[in-house]
Amino acid sequence: MALGASLFVAGAAVGTVGGFALHPDPAEVTRTAQRSTPDGGGSYSQAPNGPDKEASPSVDGGVGSDDRERRTAGVKPERAPDEKSAEAREPEAERWQHNAAAMPADAGDKPRIAIVLDDMGLEVDATRDAIDLPSPITLSFLTYAETDDLHALTASARRAGHEVMAHVPMQPSSASVDPGPHALTRAMSGDAIRANLAWGLDRLSGYVGINNHMGSAATADGRTMRRLMAELDDRGLLFLDSRTTAETKAIEAAKGASVPHTERDVFLDNVKDPGAIREQLRELEALARRDGSAVAIGHPYDVTISVLADWLPEARERGVALVPISAVVQGADRRNVAALPE
Repeated sequence: MALGASLFVAGAAVGTVGGFALHPDPAEVTRTAQRSTPDGGGSYSQAPNGPDKEASPSVDGGVGSDDRERRTAGVKPERAPDEKSAEAREPEAERWQHNAAAMPADAGDKPRIAIVLDDMGLEVDATRDAIDLPSPITLSFLTYAETDDLHALTASARRAGHEVMAHVPMQPSSASVDPGPHALTRAMSGDAIRANLAWGLDRLSGYVGINNHMGSAATADGRTMRRLMAELDDRGLLFLDSRTTAETKAIEAAKGASVPHTERDVFLDNVKDPGAIREQLRELEALARRDGSAVAIGHPYDVTISVLADWLPEARERGVALVPISAVVQGADRRNVAALPE
């Protein structure tokens, strides 16, 4: 039900930006039948050659295989509080609440827009440029980014007033496209999903949740998504569905596991042109005014950052509230969300 005709043609051409290869998945469909704007699912990434081997299922402090299978069937096992890992516990709030960026004081009942920039950490200068944008936006750091210190970058993003997410690689529908190391796949057991997820999350800090990098095959598989949502529930994290396929089962699984969730409405920069990006932002604003909130995903391209630097203050002047992703999740309560820590 997106407004206006689409500017984009599904399937971006393979190219390079800022020294990083674009790896679009031609088979990925990134709009539901209810939304008219297609996109190509192109990814600003530098994946290594060949898929990564499945991580060892040996993990500590976890739920046993029998309990995990019961959880994926919608039955939560009885466990004492100390059976959760230390990483999954927060003293007074879920992890997503504890790490949430502060809400703008003037948000009120204004239409809410959450801007998410994926693939943070791949290129340090581009990441720092994104951090310099007016806050709050949400910066999703690719878990396998080969930056020396992702923890320092995520801490810098949070100090600037932004919210942080983990951009987790997941299996695309095309076997010829490499999503990157430790990608979550349909063939993985619940323990293997947990181990691969832990590998990526341990490289970051201060995140509120995850969204999928690629993942048209993984997110379309109900069992895989139920296993993933069981882990996010344990960790107190939210989930943003990037919607790289119309067949996604992610939101259904998130609801079943009571995981706070939302989904992408608009992709900003499949066409890396200022006019095209501004047209997508106009659509995003129209959706927010109609529905109360809307979510956009973009990338740290120079052109995207330049357009956003101008557009963000303009949108505020038009009465739009620019909010972190945690402000638009469903199935959750922000009343006791902690303020941004020092």
